[in-house]
Amino acid sequence: MALDGERLALAELIERVGEIGARHGVGIIDHIEDRIVGLKVRDIYEAPAAAIILPAHQDLEKLVCTIHQNQFKAGLDRQWAYLVYAGLWWEPLRGDLDAYMESVNVQVSGTIGLQLYKGTARVVTRSSPNAVYDQSLASFSESGGLFSQTASPGFIELWTLQSRMAWRLRNR
Repeated sequence: MALDGERLALAELIERVGEIGARHGVGIIDHIEDRIVGLKVRDIYEAPAAAIILPAHQDLEKLVCTIHQNQFKAGLDRQWAYLVYAGLWWEPLRGDLDAYMESVNVQVSGTIGLQLYKGTARVVTRSSPNAVYDQSLASFSESGGLFSQTASPGFIELWTLQSRMAWRLRNR
């Protein structure tokens, strides 16, 4: 929605990010593709804005959404891309996927810092007022942090119970 703090219309954002990415060689994609009609083809695409904006947005999603939302959405992203690629824009499932994606993205806002270098775009900073991240919980230090290390043994015991039972049965 903004570039270097300047709020932009979507088309202008894509254009400006694309220009910046192109100067750094970002977004050149050498792709082997299985076409709908059965052909296997090699295509070379230049999509610098997509190679910058999409990973930046996905990084914000990782910060703001739960593990379950992020794992589920990855499959939906693939399905959505397939429907659009296959020309099935009017398929009701695409609208259903849009509704979920709009819902999950209500909380996705924040700032992403990127480094563009020799054809790559790498996220180097991220922040969001809606982050499902708390450094005091994520810190595993013995001296501080809100996460109690004493909870770990019981959790590990329960979490691995079924796997250990299956291993024992198969390795008698």
